[in-house]
Amino acid sequence: MKIARTDKRVFPDFNNIISFLSNLSPHYREIRIYDDVTDDSAIVSLYSVTDSELTNYIVCYKDSCYLLESDYNSLELYLFRNRQIVDYSLEKYDVEYAGNPVANITKTVQYNENGFEKANYKVVHNIDGTEYLAELKFDDEEYTNTLIITDEKSNSLLTLSAYATGYSQDMAVILSDINGDGYVDIQFLEEEGTLNNSYSLYVWENSRKTFDKVEYDGMLSYIEVHEGYITNRLKDDESSGVIERLVWKDNKTLVKESEEIYGVD
Repeated sequence: MKIARTDKRVFPDFNNIISFLSNLSPHYREIRIYDDVTDDSAIVSLYSVTDSELTNYIVCYKDSCYLLESDYNSLELYLFRNRQIVDYSLEKYDVEYAGNPVANITKTVQYNENGFEKANYKVVHNIDGTEYLAELKFDDEEYTNTLIITDEKSNSLLTLSAYATGYSQDMAVILSDINGDGYVDIQFLEEEGTLNNSYSLYVWENSRKTFDKVEYDGMLSYIEVHEGYITNRLKDDESSGVIERLVWKDNKTLVKESEEIYGVD
């Protein structure tokens, strides 16, 4: 690990921090921002930017800042003495189908003093450059998740809402190419369950540039996408349940082809 003292900077907003970090690591895949930190370590702010190999950290105290370069991408777990909630994170990743890249996703998440506030997704498809934007917001008074999807011109494509506890935000929206057509589809958490979460699925219809809801006669829960089919895991308890194999009847209808019981002696 390399450590060097660096100039202390004042950033007016997250965009300025991101711009500075992206200059440090132009091919970054992830950014994390901890701002206005109160911690027994005396750290007042910490910013990190990660590429495919290294993470650069800017660690600031009241009167000084340090640049750290490390091959470990979660060094803040050791630098902070108390648990800290990240204020802002940015992640770039690819959605794949059968091992082939389908689209590039840029995901940003903002947090407030109560936890998750909102997540934004920018989806750019490899096949033709088609884009759409998604924003997930959590209302901590009404306990509601709202997902709003628009095209690159801000035209509304889809709006969904559901009751939410605020503890399942990482699972509230899942982006994947469910049907293998080269476009990214949406899994939206409709109902949180003790054993099984219930999702609704929406597939991208490129000819109309919109989403169609997937029809299925049953609960869609823990889904894995495979070439030509998907599996749907439904738990009976923590160690047993059923894995359904689902196939496409048409572009927006799933039917059960078979099922397998697991975890039962």
